[in-house]
Amino acid sequence: SWLFPPRQPAEVMCHGDAAPYNCVVEDGVAIGFIDFDAAHPGPRVWDVAYTVYRFAPLQAPDNPESFGTPQDQALRAAAFCRVYGPEVGAEVIDVVPARLKALIDFMRDQAAQGNEAFRQHIREGHIDAYEADIRYVRAHRDTLRAAFRSGDHAD
Repeated sequence: SWLFPPRQPAEVMCHGDAAPYNCVVEDGVAIGFIDFDAAHPGPRVWDVAYTVYRFAPLQAPDNPESFGTPQDQALRAAAFCRVYGPEVGAEVIDVVPARLKALIDFMRDQAAQGNEAFRQHIREGHIDAYEADIRYVRAHRDTLRAAFRSGDHAD
């Protein structure tokens, strides 16, 4: 059984939580990921969407983990996807809100089943932050997608 349900098409084994807090860095270089408890089969864009959300980051200015303008974030997201490969492009921007909504639904379900860790996350405002980030990504969709059409690269 998987913590997160398998998603179709099951192209890859998704990490499910590829984020800075699960990234091992040595001498300023990412060398691997840890914490595979959220791993599950799914489409590669599903996993890349969450990774880009966390690393670009595609987060509203009120989110304490956010930095940069929408244009800066867009350039980082596009650069990440170019390095990842041709399998994922601008469509990743449209998957981010769906990925966050699925996370919100999962958190609510877990809390309703009595999982105290998820109840605590909700009390701490995690869902509110994800909902704000969903609105932010949707509001800046065109700007975020535009970087995928340009040859510009983020530094």
